[in-house]
Amino acid sequence: LRGRDALRKDPHSIVGLLLSTDATKKLSGGIGFDQMWADNNTSNSTDYKLNFQIKFSNRFTVTSNTYFEKLTDNDQFVPSPTLNIAGRINRKTLYTTLRAEYFVTPELSLQYYGSPYSSVGKFSKIYKVADSKAKDPDRRYSELKYLWGYQENQYYREQGSSTIWTISKPDFNFQEFRSNFVLRWEYKAGSTLYFVWSHNRSSYESEYNSAIFKSFDNLSKVTGNNALMIKFSYWFSL
Repeated sequence: LRGRDALRKDPHSIVGLLLSTDATKKLSGGIGFDQMWADNNTSNSTDYKLNFQIKFSNRFTVTSNTYFEKLTDNDQFVPSPTLNIAGRINRKTLYTTLRAEYFVTPELSLQYYGSPYSSVGKFSKIYKVADSKAKDPDRRYSELKYLWGYQENQYYREQGSSTIWTISKPDFNFQEFRSNFVLRWEYKAGSTLYFVWSHNRSSYESEYNSAIFKSFDNLSKVTGNNALMIKFSYWFSL
């Protein structure tokens, strides 16, 4: 179930709209959305997109792409000892990518990439997969009844059975920030030297936070990882 091939994927429909301005102008941008829904109304999603580009000059350009998704997925795999558990997840995802590039000379440039990312998810139902290829969701799944939870574990029972299922709490609150700063110098034709600084940090909790914007506050409490790298290439002319 983890790779989705063993579980039927319901037919679905998608409609979208994207409006954008002339990308050759100094200031350009676009806005759009996609709407998806499954034929049996068990899954749906709405995606919003916003992007812009500013060309301050022929040497300096800044671009940004922002994406927000609100998703309800009835087929989300849930890790368990038996590997046949799925659930209905309500998830929100928000991220932005920011790129800036400045050419000091044609051979010397500075580049920056930064991307904050947040995804929060809550499961409203947990199922045992009874018949993974059944067209009817009622035959495909057997819903488990929630009994109680203790620390990171939750306990469920299948209807008509006395078997108790122990599942690690699947709800999550995940944030990440990744960035790179690159100095690129083509010191001779075909030969290039790179100085790279990379900064990354991430936060994970098994708790759902509906305020996805506020969830970015968690990153300020996390110690980041930094790496400095040097790379060079040399062109041999034979």
